[in-house]
Amino acid sequence: MQELIDKTDKRILFELNKNARIPEVKLAKIIGKSKESARYRIKQLIDKKIILGFTTWLDPVKLGFQTGKLYLNIANLPEKKQKFLDYVKKDKRLFWLGVAEGAWNIGLTYFVKSNEEFFSLKNELMTKFKDLIIESKTASIVGVYYHDKTFLHQAKTEWQEMFTNQTNLQLDKQSQEILKLLMTSSAD
Repeated sequence: MQELIDKTDKRILFELNKNARIPEVKLAKIIGKSKESARYRIKQLIDKKIILGFTTWLDPVKLGFQTGKLYLNIANLPEKKQKFLDYVKKDKRLFWLGVAEGAWNIGLTYFVKSNEEFFSLKNELMTKFKDLIIESKTASIVGVYYHDKTFLHQAKTEWQEMFTNQTNLQLDKQSQEILKLLMTSSAD
């Protein structure tokens, strides 16, 4: 089986994962290639659908949000499950949706302004889909720890922390629009 990407491509992905806005000149120096070569390789990774977009990570907790997590065990009702998934995907507060098999079938993470908002949301789901949801567990994220994707390039990395220390920063409309644009940048 032919490798889709080589060592240089993996290093590019590693560096872009750390900072998607790295200047091409700096990236080229890191990978030991020309700026044009770095640009070409990035385009090839986009064309192969290995790079799907360029993401900005923001910490919603700093903007006054808190997390609410729901883990659901649902009945084996494929049509109702699909209606449920379509319904929750429309909610702008939904940050993460995981579908799995095991101790739970669906995991949901929401960013909400208060515990009351989260429990209202949970009660609405439990009422609307009572014939589908067998069991539910709730949780709250206290902190998230992450580090660079060292499976791409072996490097010593530091763990980073996010979703902690709620500060409730107030952003003006222009700053909010800039964040929206940064969060939705695709590779196309």
